[in-house]
Amino acid sequence: MEYPLHLKMLQSVRSFFKQKIQRFVNKSERYHFIFGLILTFGVTISEVLKWKQRNFFIYNNATRDFWKHINVYDVAWSNGYGTDIYVYGPLFNFIFYPISLMPDWLGPFVWTFIEYIVFFYSVFALPDIFNQTTKKKMWLFLLPILLHNLMYYQYNVVVAAIFLISFTQFEKNNFFRAILLIGISAVTKIYGGFQFVLLLLHKKPIKNIFLYALPTMVILILIPIFHTGLQGLIETYTNWFKFLKTSKQSSELPWQSFFYIKWIFKNPPPHKEIYQSIIGIFIGILTLLSIKIKDDVEVRTALFAILTGWVILFSSAPEIITYLIALTGYLVWFFTKERNKIDKFLFWSNFFILVITPEDILFPRTWMNYIYFNLNLNLLLFSFTWLKMIWIVLMKIYQPNNSNDIKHINFVETSK
Repeated sequence: MEYPLHLKMLQSVRSFFKQKIQRFVNKSERYHFIFGLILTFGVTISEVLKWKQRNFFIYNNATRDFWKHINVYDVAWSNGYGTDIYVYGPLFNFIFYPISLMPDWLGPFVWTFIEYIVFFYSVFALPDIFNQTTKKKMWLFLLPILLHNLMYYQYNVVVAAIFLISFTQFEKNNFFRAILLIGISAVTKIYGGFQFVLLLLHKKPIKNIFLYALPTMVILILIPIFHTGLQGLIETYTNWFKFLKTSKQSSELPWQSFFYIKWIFKNPPPHKEIYQSIIGIFIGILTLLSIKIKDDVEVRTALFAILTGWVILFSSAPEIITYLIALTGYLVWFFTKERNKIDKFLFWSNFFILVITPEDILFPRTWMNYIYFNLNLNLLLFSFTWLKMIWIVLMKIYQPNNSNDIKHINFVETSK
């Protein structure tokens, strides 16, 4: 059959880019690491030379003032420095303390390099059900939005990495390591703490909760007592929780959550936490119902992706680049399933809309604003993707005979 000229040209272009991408994917893991490290240096120095490492200054100032016994959970504190608010838990100030001792020009490089290395490790340390080719594809998919986060010194990179590493440790039955990481995430930025629900899908969940999770959380929460004392510890956590509840809710910024979809809400609902709680309870129930089919790796990865999607899509104040966390979970699920045309369409649509479109260097800012703030296409697209994952889990729960245990599939073939 003779194809029209324009189709032949389109196929040629497609074939050209496919070959180029495949050649890049086939490069060694070391090559990918160095390539990303060079780009990390580039985005870091671009901000340092302009002295615009704003988020880094927030972490730096908050950590230095925390150790001076100054309350950093206060709008007046933020205004005093002319920066944004500080919303991280007191344990963050212990983690960041060594970097806060460095010169303001050096600290940003150390911080972004550490974040980059941790995230790179989290992807390439995934379980063996993901072969090296699959890991490289995940890495390249996430690289633009990762660099965007690194350019703004976002803690999202660490949170996403903790989600991934904890998932890997769960799959390897290394429960204490997973629980420790989840606990660190929970007491620094809350998000990661919800991953504890996935304990239900693994061996001896009750034992792991009482033997590891509860003692670990107590210890992590109490660590700042060595600086604040008991009374100061209670006061610090009280200030933090109050500030989390009121700070970003009072802002009128167009946050990138489900509650800002104009086609559904004329205005964001005043009590978003009610919706968040209802959906969170639903995810908990969905996880409980999935226990009987927990040996199906697609179910475990889908629930992981549903969880990472929920903490961002239904958050009160997520930003465009916060979707690094949600997309990380989505990719873990995507590469553990048999994929049809709809799955592939959603994959490339999410890549284009959520990863490529926000990048000024790759896509015109005016068009991005229209897609995001007029059409809400990014939110509609990811909402549909998220609901599809829920639908698949429900189908596997209520049609268990059709649920295929794919733990032993050769992913060299399915990742192509």
